[in-house]
Amino acid sequence: MFRSCQLTLLFLMFTLLAHTLTVDAQQATDKQAAHALPRTDLHGDPLPPGTLGRLGSVRFRQPNVLLDLAFAPDGKTLAVASPGIGAHTLRLLDAATGQEVLRFPPPQHNVRHLVFSADGKVLVGATWGHIHFWDAISGEKLREFRAAEDGIGALALSPDGKTVAVALMSFSTERYPVRLLDSVTGKRLHELVGHAVGANWLGFSADSKRLASSSPPRRYEVARGQIRTTPGMICFWDVGTGKSLRCLESLSHQTILSPDHKTLASRRDWHADTFTILQDVASGKEIGRCEGDRYEHFLFSPDGKTLATGGHSGRLRLWDAGTARERSRCESGASVSLKAFSPDGKRLACVGDSYPDYGLIRIWDVATGNEIRPPGGHRGPLTCVAYAPDGKTVVTGSQDRTVRLWEATTGKELRRFVGHTAPVTAVCFAPDGKTVVSASADNFVRLWDAATGRELRRLPGYEKSIVSVAFFRGGTTLLSADREGAIKFWDIATGKEGQPPRPRWKYLHHTTFSPGGKYFVRCGGNHFGEPALEVSRADGGKPLWTIRQERPVEDPLNPFEGRTGSLRVYGTATFSPNGRLLASSEWTSRTRTGSLSGAVIRLWEVATGQEVLKIEGVPHVATALAFSPDGKLLVSGHGNERNHASYPASDAFGGAAAPKDEPTLRFWDVATGKEVGRLRGHLCWTSAVAFSADGRQLVSAGADHTALVWDVPHLARFQIGDAGK
Repeated sequence: MFRSCQLTLLFLMFTLLAHTLTVDAQQATDKQAAHALPRTDLHGDPLPPGTLGRLGSVRFRQPNVLLDLAFAPDGKTLAVASPGIGAHTLRLLDAATGQEVLRFPPPQHNVRHLVFSADGKVLVGATWGHIHFWDAISGEKLREFRAAEDGIGALALSPDGKTVAVALMSFSTERYPVRLLDSVTGKRLHELVGHAVGANWLGFSADSKRLASSSPPRRYEVARGQIRTTPGMICFWDVGTGKSLRCLESLSHQTILSPDHKTLASRRDWHADTFTILQDVASGKEIGRCEGDRYEHFLFSPDGKTLATGGHSGRLRLWDAGTARERSRCESGASVSLKAFSPDGKRLACVGDSYPDYGLIRIWDVATGNEIRPPGGHRGPLTCVAYAPDGKTVVTGSQDRTVRLWEATTGKELRRFVGHTAPVTAVCFAPDGKTVVSASADNFVRLWDAATGRELRRLPGYEKSIVSVAFFRGGTTLLSADREGAIKFWDIATGKEGQPPRPRWKYLHHTTFSPGGKYFVRCGGNHFGEPALEVSRADGGKPLWTIRQERPVEDPLNPFEGRTGSLRVYGTATFSPNGRLLASSEWTSRTRTGSLSGAVIRLWEVATGQEVLKIEGVPHVATALAFSPDGKLLVSGHGNERNHASYPASDAFGGAAAPKDEPTLRFWDVATGKEVGRLRGHLCWTSAVAFSADGRQLVSAGADHTALVWDVPHLARFQIGDAGK
């Protein structure tokens, strides 16, 4: 008996030891695998935790509109402000490489004006009515004070750092003063009154004793057909006393002075004139005219000897400010907005303000006219993404008009498909993975050889932008739909076109096909009675079911303001892999203000239109949706998350807790609707998401010009129900 107990005890001890060793080995394997994930992309920039790679580069890319840009006095760094991460972004970039150096804690409102102190140690920015001071080395906020009751139209810091000048944008009165403030205490020193319109440019003299301000003319209707013009003003002020030294009337839409206040550059009509006038300030005599194009911006170099002009034409010209003679020119190839010269005047920084280079910071060498090229990758926001059937490659489309093929695990660009003349709106692979299909706002569908990049076929026939493509009938037929919901069938072998009869939609936000092309969903409807969400068979026939807009309810507080209720807007939708469920993203839009609220994700039964699940409490509109291959997970991509508490998480760039406005990918249990995971990584909203066929990888395409490949097994431990089988 004793012998038997000993054997039993030994057996239990060995079993426990073996289990312990197994657990330790598994934990060691998990840690080793986690450490095996790359920490940087191909360009050396940090990757968000859990990613395998980044397709493209974040360098010199802005996630949204660039609100302002400023060179540090040493010319080595750039301060950039934009409504990027969530709502507000303020960063420092290496001026030579575009690599992010520092990210500042974002204030509550957009930073629209930036300036460095003369020693480069302090960065000053203006938000709505407030002035902020940050330590340019650590990013720590030093102080903040209220400078205006309304908005701020221009900002300047005196070279000695003692005085801040702000141009007030008064919406409550007809007064548009320039206010001088003590930069340390915020105490109001002087109020400079003289402009009939808010000043849009301010500049201190080198000795900090004078300030120049400029405002545009104001045109308004005094009677039917009678237009009155109040001239703009160019004023010079004594900083110490606040007294006006000199004021000049101006009818020019845009006016700036050289840093030494000796030369004036102006353009009378931004929409019509094709020249910029240079004048001597002291005598008022015209120096000459810099011929160019319409819609141009202009900028003086720090020494005042060079004037740069450029804009929508894509041509940048550099002029001698003393003679108005052209020195050199640069071809940008796209519309740009001039932002800043480097302090030594050797580099000129611009930003793409339209497609294909929207949000891309571009820097030119002034002496040679050559652009300091940013790293490779898309030059505009991504719009669509798709995995190859084998999961080894990813194809992306962008507003830069190109389609690119990438190695999924490394982020290496394999091929570039060039031919579209407008933003690319949809991409997909043929079932055999040998052909890439792309659709564009240029109204063409193009087929490409995935191995060589050669264009195989071009399918015309649309009058509107094409927004969705999918293969049908085992890959022998291609389906395409335009932004009004018109569907066409294409025989892949012959290119022959077929079109089932289907009513068009006036307001369509999104359209997509189910896997295999059997069903088709349209999202839209901006007016009462219009279809808002509709599911049909792709090969024609009556819709399976339709949800129409309900009549807005009058606002009881403003009964005479018209129907100011809300509309239910469906922005995007996706089918489950088996085609049984449809997920839709929805929000509430105020009919008068256009404000968004009440973001919701719903699951519907495709066959009947019955609502299966409603996911409420979504922090912001879901801009992208995708089911996992087993149908158990739904991932949604989001932009801003204002006014919503955020979980503490590692910042995508290795910092501390991420800002609560940061865009996210969220994972939902299809069976319960509960959120089971959250990821951060993109600088701005996610435009598309897709799983690999085996479900082990997820790719997200962002408006920050990049795509991120996520390693699903190393993400959060999801607890998933049994739905979606």
